[in-house]
Amino acid sequence: MGLKEQMNKVGKMDDAIYFDFILPTAKEHDDFSNQFPIDEILDLLKPYVNPTMSINPFNHASLQESEMQSVLNTWYSNVETLLFDIKHAYGFLLFFYNAGIPDERVTGSGTESNKYFPDFKHQDWYNQKSFRFYAEIIISKIFSVLDNYGMILFFHYDKDFIINQFLLQDSNKKKQNIYFYTPIKDSKLKMDALVRKKLQLILDNEVYKKTKIIRNDIVHNKTPLKLSSNLAFVKSENGFGMGLKIDYIKSKEVFEIIENLINDVLIESTKNIFSEQGATHNESN
Repeated sequence: MGLKEQMNKVGKMDDAIYFDFILPTAKEHDDFSNQFPIDEILDLLKPYVNPTMSINPFNHASLQESEMQSVLNTWYSNVETLLFDIKHAYGFLLFFYNAGIPDERVTGSGTESNKYFPDFKHQDWYNQKSFRFYAEIIISKIFSVLDNYGMILFFHYDKDFIINQFLLQDSNKKKQNIYFYTPIKDSKLKMDALVRKKLQLILDNEVYKKTKIIRNDIVHNKTPLKLSSNLAFVKSENGFGMGLKIDYIKSKEVFEIIENLINDVLIESTKNIFSEQGATHNESN
């Protein structure tokens, strides 16, 4: 095996355990990434990005409105960047998912060589790790999009808050952290009642609640998408006692969670905020 071939192999060479660093071709990645519905989302956002404004340089209100629009465009730009990042990661996610990750059996029997994932061949470890990497990126960035939506809602419903938060120069004033749920739960915000009800339904959606926990663990704790095991007080056929507690979300379930997060949370939130019946068409300032 030449140097180039050796550089494309990793693992414990003395035990002949190695796998290939594989990546999709450009066409494969394009085909997979194009399955992410970015156009549907961008079409809803398009009317709000960089709208034409007539500015009177001698009018304070006109200048302030221009400055606010500039800040708002920054948030829309953030959203667009995040969406293209998600699309890029989605192409890799589908590639490694379709490559096959036989993780239905998490633990093996005492006679099997693998204590965990007994059906894995060498290449499966690489596919699993790569799939997890891109799954974590997608979940984290979708929630970043939603948090940007939270800020955009404040732009449309509470301009005084935005002025105090961004336009007034006060180094001693701490900026408030805004998340997707912040404007929805803010009863003082004069949001259209029907829009608030629809967005609250998303917050109450089991997909949103479950994936929010996963996202917070990815960012702040240990990732739940990677197998972890520890001794714990568990219940068995013989009663209660100390045993091995294994936490792992199988790749099929992770993929379903991401698909539901995209369709039931990301797309529905975008429609409820930016469609003709959405929040940005029902401003109350």
